[in-house]
Order: sequence, then structure tokens, then C-alpha cells
Amino acid sequence: MEHFKGIRWRRSNRLWHERHTRRDPRFPDACFLDWTRALKRPDTRHDDGRQLAIVSREIGNWRAIYFVVFVKANRYLNVISIRYADSEERRLFGRHYP
Repeated sequence: MEHFKGIRWRRSNRLWHERHTRRDPRFPDACFLDWTRALKRPDTRHDDGRQLAIVSREIGNWRAIYFVVFVKANRYLNVISIRYADSEERRLFGRHYP
């Protein structure tokens, strides 16, 4: 289970993502995700403590699944990138959280 004080993101990073990715969710969506059921692993391509997570959000009878890159610093979860999970990530999440 992930414990943090709040969720933040760099405004310039959010604006760049929203300008270049039309289908991806907005960064504020990270505030509505169920972080108690997240599949996480370190991002070994970077040495700044980045984590990769597959996290979901229940909307009525529908489950949206996201892929989030973040760094946890000063008790805050700092979102670097957020997108909808691809088919393999959705399958992996479904195996752990049916």
C-alpha cells in the first residue's frame, strides 16, 4: 500500500504532456486512483527513485486502468507521466486484482 501526503506534478511537465498526447488522461486523474491496489516496480532506467505503477479507478461498473510514472519525495507522490494502460498492463493488473 502506498502512503503519501498528497499528489503533485510539475506544471511545465503536465502542460507538455497535455499538448503532445491527445488520448492520455489528465494529470489530476492521479488524485482519483485507488493507490491501495497498485502494481509497482522501480524504473531501472533512471536513478532518481522513479517508480512505475499500474493503478485503477472504479467509475460505476467500469474500471479504468492507468500506467503512472512517479517519484515519491517529501511524503508527496510527484507524477511524471500518466497514460491509460496498454492491453498487457491491463491483463497483468487483472491477474492481481480481478
